[in-house]
Amino acid sequence: MVLRVRKKHPMNQLYSVKEVAELFNLNYRSILNMITVGELKAYKIGGVYRISEKEIYRYLQSAEVESFWK
Repeated sequence: MVLRVRKKHPMNQLYSVKEVAELFNLNYRSILNMITVGELKAYKIGGVYRISEKEIYRYLQSAEVESFWK
């Protein structure tokens, strides 16, 4: 899944847990667990978690692995 292009705002774009789960091809509960243990930083706004686009990219960078065959 590709991040949907939305209107640009001065602030970083925020995504729901469901959107991040779809992006990472994981289930909703897995994303909540990642937030709970601190692997993925999120904001809780109105009782709902939101994950910034910047945080999604940070997490993906941290999960990158180098080739074993180098």
